[in-house]
Amino acid sequence: MSIVKSERSYAKINLHLHISQRREDGYHSLSSLFHLISLYDMITIEIHEQFTTEIFISGMDNVPLTSNLMYTVTQLYLQKIQTHAKVSITIKKNIPIQGGLGGGSSNAATVLHLLQQIYHYPLNDKELHSLGLEVGSDVPFFLHKTPFAYVEGRGEIVTPIHPRNDLAVVLSVPRGFGVSTKQAFTDLDESRAASREVLSPPSMQLLCHIYAKSVKDWTFYNDFNNIIIEYNDLYNKLFNTTNREKNWYRSISGSGSALYTITDRGDEGDILSLLEEKYKTQVTNTLTNCMHLL
Repeated sequence: MSIVKSERSYAKINLHLHISQRREDGYHSLSSLFHLISLYDMITIEIHEQFTTEIFISGMDNVPLTSNLMYTVTQLYLQKIQTHAKVSITIKKNIPIQGGLGGGSSNAATVLHLLQQIYHYPLNDKELHSLGLEVGSDVPFFLHKTPFAYVEGRGEIVTPIHPRNDLAVVLSVPRGFGVSTKQAFTDLDESRAASREVLSPPSMQLLCHIYAKSVKDWTFYNDFNNIIIEYNDLYNKLFNTTNREKNWYRSISGSGSALYTITDRGDEGDILSLLEEKYKTQVTNTLTNCMHLL
């Protein structure tokens, strides 16, 4: 007998991303605004009880099985609850890999939610979030199942914030180009070692104050922006194209490679048309929105 469960796995963008200096444990603390967007992968899990553990994933043949965060988190979860099973995971992938959209972490969190349902919630929230953090710093945010939050620490401190309902987003992802998060952090550290300048993070209160303003007045920043722009000349062109219209906000999400443009004016179709006209053969543009409900 088998049990089958399915769930959407949503992407996120970072409206703001401050990265502190590397800590003694090798990690970086962050101060960030995470916002879910309506782009999602669909994940289905099928469980067969048996005396050994086998994990299969279909739909992501370009990622080695044991390097997939869904594989890792499934293995850790079964070990934690001291059981064995044959686990078949099927994913319909829509979120770009290495796009800074949290796809891998979202997938891992979704798998944990599905496993909790299947096994009737053997782990409490603290245990679940601790397990998720072992896999990736963004996983706790996705486990909270909140559309919008202020995230601190390594990613384990998540404070939900009431989201707006008027933010449309156009994602622009250069084709055939991804960014290694590990490499981006290395380059950021090297850049800071040369300049010796690291800003203090803004408070959550200040970030919420900025968020409430019209998009054209946002003053958020992403510490990776100047690093990632150096990786690909196309970023400069994309920034300059959307920057001509002062009513929009644009940034790179996470460590890239996705660049997004946000509007609160209902003119997202104009953004999409502009980018499609200029970069249709170089960039995949996707119209989505910042979620305010789950």
